[in-house]
Amino acid sequence: MGNEVQTTQNHRRINFIMGLVLLMAFAVSGWIIFVANMEVAAVDESNASEIILTRHDSTYSITALSDGSLIAVGRFGRIFRSPGDHIAWKEITSPTNEDLYSVAFVDDHNGVAVGASGTYLETVDGGHTWNNRTETESDSVSEDQESGKKDQAWVEIDSPITEQIYDDSSQDQDLMSIVLEPDGKGIITGSFGLLWRTDSGGNNWEPINIPWEEILADVWKSYGSVEAHLYDAVVINSNVWVVGEYGLVLLSTDGGRTFEKRRGGQFTDNHLFAVVADPADPSHAFAVGQAGLIIATSDNGLTWRESSNWETDLYDILLYEGGSVVSGDLGTVLHLPTSANPDEYNVVAAAGWKDVVPLGDSWIVDMQHLGQGHFLALGKQSFRDFSLPSQLTNNVGR
Repeated sequence: MGNEVQTTQNHRRINFIMGLVLLMAFAVSGWIIFVANMEVAAVDESNASEIILTRHDSTYSITALSDGSLIAVGRFGRIFRSPGDHIAWKEITSPTNEDLYSVAFVDDHNGVAVGASGTYLETVDGGHTWNNRTETESDSVSEDQESGKKDQAWVEIDSPITEQIYDDSSQDQDLMSIVLEPDGKGIITGSFGLLWRTDSGGNNWEPINIPWEEILADVWKSYGSVEAHLYDAVVINSNVWVVGEYGLVLLSTDGGRTFEKRRGGQFTDNHLFAVVADPADPSHAFAVGQAGLIIATSDNGLTWRESSNWETDLYDILLYEGGSVVSGDLGTVLHLPTSANPDEYNVVAAAGWKDVVPLGDSWIVDMQHLGQGHFLALGKQSFRDFSLPSQLTNNVGR
């Protein structure tokens, strides 16, 4: 039985590392190249344009500062910054070669990017320079790569994080997402059950222990000791939602100190890759995932409405003043308009969601709303600049 359990765990680790096909479908190889004032090529004359990258490139996460500046991260530790026009991008010197999966800021100056093998980078100048708070051999940058960098040199610093949380096992765990709020609250999720919280904007992190034998009782019966990969989180006031493998939804109502399972945990459950909650009422939440799964709750996860009307995997969801937008594999973009009826706002129905902006055959793992129903989508091969059809955004910005 021990060998069988170890084999199963190894298979899960191999599957996870070999692509995370169900989450981000990591690309094969290549380098991302951005040039200031890059030419923008039309994809759809009515609502989309595209910045072309080299083949097989990937960007995984984007965030915006209050002045409109954008920071994006991706494969091989690449970091990019735009002053806000989302066309002129500058490559920023990165202190790591590891893939970066998520980036977040506490304010316009202080931010964190996280990624593969426990990589943890921080900036204190709005993303112009980054320091590595993870001391691993793989974080070194070769002289050839360093000579091609375009920004200031980086400095590796000692960190309480290294002493406080990292050990041999956590160094092997990927940090999949980070959330940082202006009040200092934050969450990091990762592979094999990694879950950390902060109240200090990332100055200190506390590991959260999840009772996996109880949470994943069905999986444990068949495969022994297993911790679910945790792919995404959202923090609103004291509510913290976390989603992951096996359709798992965890909810904390005390700022992330303790969590309860609110959904999933069965071996046959489709994985969930992204979650959002209504800022006006965090008991209302959406999540999306494998095989077109969309779920919603309006009562803190006590009950759920579900839909699986799309064959493609769905990787991201965001709320904006005009409704909800979902993105996924094969360039899928879905839209659900905001209803005047709060109860209908969280209804998941095939008739409500519209497949509005096909963006080629590449997957989209993150989106940023630029205002007025205008978005920037990140994923394989390109940043895609698109707008929702005007009939869907008549009330946007009013």
